[in-house]
Amino acid sequence: MSIPKYEQLKVSIRQKIEEGLWQAGDKIPPQRELEEMFSVSRITVKKAVADLINEEYLEHPPGKKGLYVRKRENGNGSRTIAVAVDDVTDRFGATLLRGIEDSLWEKRYHTIICNADRDFNKVEEYFHSFDYGKVDGIIFSPVIDLEYRERNARIIELLRQKAIPHILVDRYIPGVQSSYVISDHQESARLLTDSMIRAGHRRIMVGTGLECSGVTDRIRGIRQAFSDNGLEFDEDLLVRVNDNRLYPDTDPEELEKMRRQISRAGEFTAFYALNNRLLKAGINTMLGLDLDVRSLQLALHNEVSKPVPPYTDHIPRVVPPVYKIGWTAARILMDNIAEGGDTVSQIILKSEIVYENLAP
Repeated sequence: MSIPKYEQLKVSIRQKIEEGLWQAGDKIPPQRELEEMFSVSRITVKKAVADLINEEYLEHPPGKKGLYVRKRENGNGSRTIAVAVDDVTDRFGATLLRGIEDSLWEKRYHTIICNADRDFNKVEEYFHSFDYGKVDGIIFSPVIDLEYRERNARIIELLRQKAIPHILVDRYIPGVQSSYVISDHQESARLLTDSMIRAGHRRIMVGTGLECSGVTDRIRGIRQAFSDNGLEFDEDLLVRVNDNRLYPDTDPEELEKMRRQISRAGEFTAFYALNNRLLKAGINTMLGLDLDVRSLQLALHNEVSKPVPPYTDHIPRVVPPVYKIGWTAARILMDNIAEGGDTVSQIILKSEIVYENLAP
């Protein structure tokens, strides 16, 4: 059964609205131009336009001539927010999602969840597959992967084309103007590193993964702490691997890469891991090199899962306000939807720093 021409025309007009080509408040072409633009009859245009007015896509504003794209209250009225986060099975992802869901449900918004698995292709397909007429907004944790900035910027561009309100959580995209809620990665890393230096540790090995805004900010904070203390950070002590390949199964090639970097780094008295995957891999690698792990000062940034007993039951660590990040981001997004605006909000929340068992 063929689709009526007026239904085809409705789809075409809605697509222009949802892709942002015709935005809220814009006057659409007059009837005669629509007839020529889409090669349809006057009756087809009138039927399609009448339906779109009833569906609140178009309106005749008082005192104005012609048809305009309607400013739709509360997004498209679905009261549904789509969420994409790294991994809902670990403590960080689960806590972030809990904060988002609690905040959304206070205003009776529903949640559609994408468990990103740090897989950019999955997330990109997820956003391309949406019927954007059925969601009011997006909460998105940029995917940590190769070409972090370029690939995540593509997703933001897609969301802008769809004219869908969105906000980032835990990370931002350098050079891309977007709303986000993050923790104080740079400052907390500076403070924890400063405390280790003051405890006598001058050679601190840093275990880091794929580049993203959070990692870049933490390393910046570490370097700042060395500079503030009149010291130079030894770049050979920066051990970088692809931490996506450390979980759920550990890639032997990544462990070998870590082993080579640790072996050529020289002496160090502390190991500061920027996430739990790196801490576990670093400990196992150092044990394989017959290093005395118990003699090292261990430290952890972004505590998200169980420690690595018996080495990390009680160590200095940065504990980000994960629940609050999710809750705050959801609230900002809902407020923005309700106001029908595109206000850019960039919020940095303070982390807790636990100086437990910090020793020279």
